[in-house]
Amino acid sequence: MLEILQEQKKCRRCDLHHKCSEITVGRGSFEKSGIYVLFDSVNRQDMQDSDNISGRAKALFDKILTKAGLSRDDIYTANLSRCPNWEKNDKGWKVDTQPKSHQIQACKIWIKKELDELEPKYIITMGKSPSLILTGVSKSLPLKSIVYNKIVPSWTRAVVIPAYHPKTLLNFNDYETTKTVNLFREVGTLCNLVT
Repeated sequence: MLEILQEQKKCRRCDLHHKCSEITVGRGSFEKSGIYVLFDSVNRQDMQDSDNISGRAKALFDKILTKAGLSRDDIYTANLSRCPNWEKNDKGWKVDTQPKSHQIQACKIWIKKELDELEPKYIITMGKSPSLILTGVSKSLPLKSIVYNKIVPSWTRAVVIPAYHPKTLLNFNDYETTKTVNLFREVGTLCNLVT
């Protein structure tokens, strides 16, 4: 796994590497823990923190894991796109934007290599883009129509479970956050990480 991460750090598969001071690679358990969490694309703050998630969303995600009886060391986390995409606005400020489809496609090789190496039982996709891309569900469907459903795509033996990104959960009431805690607790129990 370390070889894959080192290879990712040298990635030049798309033009985003020009905007990237450090490629944000996956982190967490290299053991076959059974749980792979895929977040949306990194932003500039994630890159500066050398983490897959930052700010209030990171604090909420860590709280969700703790309530579920898990920690970041029990799971593996990664991002759909490993470099942030940003543009300068009319005032000259850098503003985070979603990567373009060809940039996301360039990063899919890293997701595949990680999944092949880790062989997770469960892939929890947090956010609309990773959920739609990994499940193959139509982009016209709203995320709420597939969230928390267990889907087994033809390209993997793992069960893919779409969930809301913690950044989105910050805007919801505690009910959705509790459902996310219960999802992680259930998957953690099935993987013998939570007793």
